[in-house]
Amino acid sequence: MTKPFIFAVLGLIIIAGGAYVVYAKPFTLPWAEERVVCTADAQQCPDGSYVGRTGPNCEFASCPQAVGAEKDVVTVGIGQTGESILDIKITPLEVLEDSRCPIDVQCIQAGTVRLRAQMVDGMGTGTEIFTLGQTITGEVASITLLEVKPARESGSPVTNSQYQFVFEVTKR
Repeated sequence: MTKPFIFAVLGLIIIAGGAYVVYAKPFTLPWAEERVVCTADAQQCPDGSYVGRTGPNCEFASCPQAVGAEKDVVTVGIGQTGESILDIKITPLEVLEDSRCPIDVQCIQAGTVRLRAQMVDGMGTGTEIFTLGQTITGEVASITLLEVKPARESGSPVTNSQYQFVFEVTKR
């Protein structure tokens, strides 16, 4: 056998082995993967527990529901009226503060949302200032602003028409 023939055969074996490694084992370039990393801030739930951000949009996870309580969840936007099964109407009027940490930024504090809303219940009509995660106790029910959607992103302010507020109404 001649040396050029041996080198040609060895070259084909090396190329074939390399092609097997490249094509037989799928791989993904690390910079090509879409990974979502949420900030490590937490939101306090009405029961005192905490939930973190989760999912592809880094929204806060839902708070655990209390067992045996008569309650309802109402989701409503600014200027819209939502009514609970406990016959309480909530109308968000104005966002006073939205200092939530944007989902694409690492923050030291989670921030909060403060909202002025009108409430109508069996005792009459009133205006309350709700703070995210805090409970307001009335004559008939306790109301907590559980969640504010959408999550904030740096450089993209949330417009009034985009806001959705999730309230939990619990009978006293």
